[in-house]
Amino acid sequence: MARGGGDATARLADFQDRLREAVRRLTEARERAVAVDREAINEAALRNALSLIDAVWEALFPGEQARVLHLLVERVGYDGAAGTLAVTFRPSGIKVLSGEVEAGRTAEGPAGEAGR
Repeated sequence: MARGGGDATARLADFQDRLREAVRRLTEARERAVAVDREAINEAALRNALSLIDAVWEALFPGEQARVLHLLVERVGYDGAAGTLAVTFRPSGIKVLSGEVEAGRTAEGPAGEAGR
């Protein structure tokens, strides 16, 4: 009978280990979901940022243009055999850029009147 109790104890210990691992993985998944939510941008902010990009781009110096590209683009891949180009954007890039544009507007005042 002692032997059967040992098997039950081992199974219970194994179950507890698997349960702890499942809880750990669930916690990690929740943390990743929260991080993704923080990086998400709403449609209005995206439209606003995209509507301003042409005018802003022309006013930027080349170094600033490079910085904006680094904010927006995570990776560019080219498949020469297939002749395809793939661009992977940073999930938080447009949100950061939009925030900077909004912060610049706030600093300039109603009609871009900074320093007047």
